[in-house]
Amino acid sequence: MSLIKKEIIIKGMSCKHCVAHITEQLDKIIGIKVLECEIGRAIITVREDIPDNFIESKIESTSEYKVEKIKDIEKIEKKFLGVFK
Repeated sequence: MSLIKKEIIIKGMSCKHCVAHITEQLDKIIGIKVLECEIGRAIITVREDIPDNFIESKIESTSEYKVEKIKDIEKIEKKFLGVFK
């Protein structure tokens, strides 16, 4: 199964606590790995079978944050067997 590297633009993040909260929310999802998170955006790798609207709903599960855009950066081919987390 392939992975997709994505950039998520997020409104409502204003401090390190927000960054930690978004990182924690995304890290809970099997199939997503946070590569980078800063105020206003996150870069992740995600299994190709996980839809953007699922990622968006997890981030917006608290009313503080709003996903403005999720953009594919690159597709990463995985050629091994095993569990991705």
